[in-house]
Parts: sequence; structure tokens; C-alpha cells
Amino acid sequence: MATLYHELGHAIIEIESLPVFGQEEFTLASDSWGPLLDDLARDHVSDSMCLGGTFESSFAGLLASDIMRAEVDAFNEQFELSGRLTITVDTCDEVNAVFDPTRLEITICTEYVDFLASMVDEL
Repeated sequence: MATLYHELGHAIIEIESLPVFGQEEFTLASDSWGPLLDDLARDHVSDSMCLGGTFESSFAGLLASDIMRAEVDAFNEQFELSGRLTITVDTCDEVNAVFDPTRLEITICTEYVDFLASMVDEL
């Protein structure tokens, strides 16, 4: 069972207990993403996704960087993209995550991290 952890490593909520993760939603996501992920699956560690610089030293920025580092490592252990994709954490002055196709880069906004944390606080 997937578990969401806070910065001290203590479990705070079981992902499957969230109302948005019902069986119907899981099946829809699996049917939609499964074939794509199957095509990317590899039996060796890749480096096709990397964590770029963290330009924000706030708590949210550092937390997001730690989380993204773990996600990038987990992705590279199972999958390989056809090109190199960089994940960056930065302030954006809005709740967002942005993909720049010209740079093959995803920017995770620290404001988005703050927003997600506020959602957990409401549960």
C-alpha cells in the first residue's frame, strides 16, 4: 500500500484511503498509462530523467527537491525515455508545474508543493 510521508519520514496517510483513488479511477489510469509505461520499461538503470538545479532554498523547495530526487531515481530504475528530461524545482509565483518542450524540462513550482501540503492538512 502506498503511503505519503512527511519530511520526518513518518507516515501521514495511506494513499488508497484518499477519496480520489477509487478502483474505477485506478483502472482508468492503469488502462490509460499502462501501455505507454510498458513501452518505456527497461531491465537496466537509465539516466534519461535527471534532477536539475534547485533554485529555491525555502522549506517547500528543498522538500520538493528531495521528493523529486527519489521519484527520478525510481523512474530511472524502471524506465528509459528516448531523450533526456530534466526536472527543476523553482518559484513561479503561481500554483503550477510547467513543461518546456524546447528545453525538455519540467519545472515544479514550490507554490504547487505548498498547495499540495495544504490539501493534506485538510484531510
